[in-house]
Amino acid sequence: MSKACKDCGRSSVPITGFTAGGQVAEQGAWPWMAAIMMRDRTGTFTVSCTGFIISRRHVISAAHCFHRRKVIPVVL
Repeated sequence: MSKACKDCGRSSVPITGFTAGGQVAEQGAWPWMAAIMMRDRTGTFTVSCTGFIISRRHVISAAHCFHRRKVIPVVL
């Protein structure tokens, strides 16, 4: 089994329980997560949802992230 398969879904940072109030994650700590950014009316990209990277070309996310949205630029 390749190292990528053995380590898939395992954080490189120890989990210390639930976070209250948020905590900055170290870069690479959650390599399967994607931030989904959408452009607002002012032209600024902001994080609007998150998703999970399931292949080189696909990210899975919740339907409410895109429901009733016009076709707009999305950045992962």
